Amino acid sequence: MNTTKHIAMKNILLAATLFSILFFGAATATRAATEPKMRIALVRTGEGACLPVCVEWISMEGEFDSATPAQFRAIVKRIGARRPPVLISSPGGDISAAESVGRMIRKLGLDVAVSKTQLQIVSAKQEADGRGEPRSFGAMCNSACTFLLAAGKRRVAPRNVVVGVHEAVIPDHDAQQHIRYYQTRQLKRGDKIISSETRFVAERVIKQHITRRPPGAAAYKAFGRYFDEMGVSGTRIIDLMHTAAPEKITVLNDILLATSKLVTERTPIDAFLGLAPAPSAWRTEPALPAAVAATGRWKIDQLARLRDTPPPRDDPKHEETQRVEEEEPPHPRSLLVVALALGACGLAVARLSKRRTPARNPTEPPLP
Repeated sequence: MNTTKHIAMKNILLAATLFSILFFGAATATRAATEPKMRIALVRTGEGACLPVCVEWISMEGEFDSATPAQFRAIVKRIGARRPPVLISSPGGDISAAESVGRMIRKLGLDVAVSKTQLQIVSAKQEADGRGEPRSFGAMCNSACTFLLAAGKRRVAPRNVVVGVHEAVIPDHDAQQHIRYYQTRQLKRGDKIISSETRFVAERVIKQHITRRPPGAAAYKAFGRYFDEMGVSGTRIIDLMHTAAPEKITVLNDILLATSKLVTERTPIDAFLGLAPAPSAWRTEPALPAAVAATGRWKIDQLARLRDTPPPRDDPKHEETQRVEEEEPPHPRSLLVVALALGACGLAVARLSKRRTPARNPTEPPLP
C-alpha cells in the first residue's frame, strides 16, 4: 500500500514538473518572439531628485530590428524640446532600421556616444524609465550601429569601447506579399463615362523565403551616400567594410576612426555627460599615408596595415584618457573549487600508490 502511494505521488510530481516546464517554457518563447531586440529607455542619474536640471540620456542596447524606429519615435515624443544624448551599445542588426533612427537623431541634433547603461532603479513615472549610471567598459558599436553613430552631432567613443565594421549581408528571412484584386465596371455612352463602380474581388498572400546573400553594388553606393550625408567619409567606411567578412569584424583604431570621421572625440563617458571634469582635446587628426592623401582612396593592403597599427601613445599631443580597470580578485567560491579539486587529486594519488606498494611478509627479517 505504501509503495502504491509512493508511486502515485511520484507520478503527480512528474506531471506537475512537466506542466511547469511546458507552460513557462512556452510563455518565455512567446515573450522572446514578441519583445523587440533593442531596449530603449530614457535614463537619469540616480543622485536623488535632480529636477529641474538632470543629467539624462537615451539608452539603447541590443540589436536593430524593424521595431526599433517606432521605439525611438516614442521616446522622441516624450522628451519634447529637450535634447539628451544617445548612449548606444549594439552588435549591429538591421541597417535600414539603424539608418531610420540615425536620420531622426540628425534632425534633432543629438549627440551619440558608445556606452552601456547600468539601470539601478526602474521608475513607474512617465518622466523617465529609470535611474542608472553610464558604463562604457565593454560597450561596442559594430556593423549597423555605425550608421547610427555617424548621425550624432558629436560622435564619442571612449577608449575602452569597440567600434567595428564588416561586409553587409542580407540574412535568411521570409517575405510576404499581399495582393488584392479589384473589378471595375464602367457604363459608357460613346466615349463618355456615365458611371463607374469598383469592388473588391479577392485577396492573395504570396510567401517567399529569401536566402542569405550579400547586397549588390547599388546598396553599397546607398550606404556611402548616407555616410556622406552625415559628414562621414562614405568612401573610406565602405572600403573598411570590405576588409572583413560578415562573420568577422574589423576593429577601427584611432587612425581609422579619425580619418574616416566616424568618431569626433575619445572623451570618457563621465566627462561627456558632465559627471566628471572634461579632459583636454583628444588629438589632432593623424597624417594620412602619402598614397592615400594623393589619391583620396584607401586600398585594401593599406587598410590592413592601418587596422593593425596600435593607437599612438608616446606622442605628448595624444593624451591617454582611458581609465585603467582594476583586476577583480578571484571569487572565494572559485578558490574553494580549486582547493577541492587539488585535494581530490592528492587523495587519488595516495590511493594509487598504496595499491602499488607490495605487502611485506611479517616472517621476513626487516630490511637493513
